Amino acid sequence: MNIDNKNDHYFEHGHELGDSVEDPFMGYLHKIIRGAVRVLATLMVLVIVWGIGDVLHVLYQRLIAPPFMLFGTAGVVLALGITYWLLGKKS
Repeated sequence: MNIDNKNDHYFEHGHELGDSVEDPFMGYLHKIIRGAVRVLATLMVLVIVWGIGDVLHVLYQRLIAPPFMLFGTAGVVLALGITYWLLGKKS
């Protein structure tokens, strides 16, 4: 990795340590940090996708459920009205 050329296509900010490290322990820690960042970035993407799916599910419920609830309520009111009319007609 060429850290002198900031316009390098493969240059990543924060990775100035490079591949050749004098202290092996620092190189090991650098690899752990890069791995942890990859894991956290993957988890963040999964949480975002899960959140979008959850929002779409809620929107679907909010847009589709009220008409069915309205039809159900109308059916119950109609059934009660017919029952009241039939019971009143016999007396």
